[in-house]
Amino acid sequence: MTGLIILGVVLVIVIVLAVLARENWHWSHIVLVVATFIAGSAALVGLARVAKLRIAAQAEYEKSVASLAALEKARREAVFGPDESTTYSVDSLRGVNEALKLATVGMGRSWRNGQVEDRGQNKLFRFTSKRVLSGDRSAELRGVVLYAFLDEMIEETPFPCKFVGTMRVVAETDETLELQPLLVISPELLARSGTWTLFERMPYDDVEALRSPEDRPDPLQPQEERLKTISRYRAKLETEIFPADVLKMAPNSSEYEAFIDRFAFDGLTLGDIRAWIEVNQATRHSLAFGPELGDIYVRYKFEARSSRTYEVDGSGVLTDVGPFDPGGRAVDPALHIGGPVQFEKDDEIVVTGLIAEGYQRPDGSTVPPFSQMENVREVERSYRRAVVEYPDLIQKLRESIANITERTEEVRGHNTVEEAVYNLLQAEEATRMEILAKLREDNENLTNDKDQLSAFARAQAAELEELKTRIEYLTNQIQRKQQQLSRSPGS
Repeated sequence: MTGLIILGVVLVIVIVLAVLARENWHWSHIVLVVATFIAGSAALVGLARVAKLRIAAQAEYEKSVASLAALEKARREAVFGPDESTTYSVDSLRGVNEALKLATVGMGRSWRNGQVEDRGQNKLFRFTSKRVLSGDRSAELRGVVLYAFLDEMIEETPFPCKFVGTMRVVAETDETLELQPLLVISPELLARSGTWTLFERMPYDDVEALRSPEDRPDPLQPQEERLKTISRYRAKLETEIFPADVLKMAPNSSEYEAFIDRFAFDGLTLGDIRAWIEVNQATRHSLAFGPELGDIYVRYKFEARSSRTYEVDGSGVLTDVGPFDPGGRAVDPALHIGGPVQFEKDDEIVVTGLIAEGYQRPDGSTVPPFSQMENVREVERSYRRAVVEYPDLIQKLRESIANITERTEEVRGHNTVEEAVYNLLQAEEATRMEILAKLREDNENLTNDKDQLSAFARAQAAELEELKTRIEYLTNQIQRKQQQLSRSPGS
């Protein structure tokens, strides 16, 4: 405001001085001076306002940048925990995820061999014995989603073998559970009579899911003892865990042998696998075991300090991919160090066969074998079967079913449109056939008319010829009469 007052006073002074100079200036000069002063003053006022707005905007921008940095730090801490922490903190998203994975390991509570009967659209599961219902609400099953398996008899004992689907408990008593089917794998299994086993959590797949501590060869033992351990575990797989009759396979088939190989050799070094096959080659169909390159893990030992730094913190699921992900990064939170690392001499790492042997990226570039990039020595190679995360598989199946349902509705909509178009085409075809019938009738009428006209034309032509003949005859008669008259006397 003060600046505007000063500009106003100066404007008055300029106008007064310009008027006093009218004796020496032309009036246009006076107007030009006053107009120039006014224009300059307006530009100065505008510049001041722009500067004021810029200062305010700059302050807001700096405030936003600071707020963004704080939010990014908060987001990073919310996902990974504090920056100075070497592991995921318990209150971070990754920490909660890891805790949840650990909490859902195993099958939780289970209810085995219950008789199942229909109750409308639902199923009624009857316990083998009465339950004791407590007042603890956390123990209630109403609203809980359970995983249902159909039992099959194995050596006269019912054993959960086939996954029926997921069921929500809609009602419960001390003797029964009323189950509402949610995700049904097979309607045929759902309708089949027999007993069910219900699990609170989906049984998981793990490299150690089937192996007891005594089933794993001790690397400190002589190789002969390790091979005996492999044989005992293999016999356990064939007789107790995966009997050939349960899998509907021939016991002496190469397919059954390959199936057992996947589990019996899981976690073993390729050296022990080759040695066991060589010892037992007389009873085998295949004299080799060739896993996929992605199922092979290679342990390297650095002969010198690594030439570059490596990102070693992985983000996989420990029960799915083991301590390391396919890129060789650590999945186990206890192995995370919170940033890139440069390996020292004698450090050991484990990478997949793809990293060890090299591979080609989708863009066409080639990643050379790891031994060509670093000064390392290969210690051993081991085989680890690819495990299946069943809950994730079920979720993908649900999404697939949802997509199929959506696609089915789209196809039904397309079928409705196609049916309408087909009906329209049918109506048009009927109309066309009717028009063609009328055209054929018209053609027949035209043909008849043509025939009649042709006959009439022929008759007229005949009459015309007859008239011509008669006219010619009469003309000849007239000419003869004229000749006779001309020769008569006195003519």
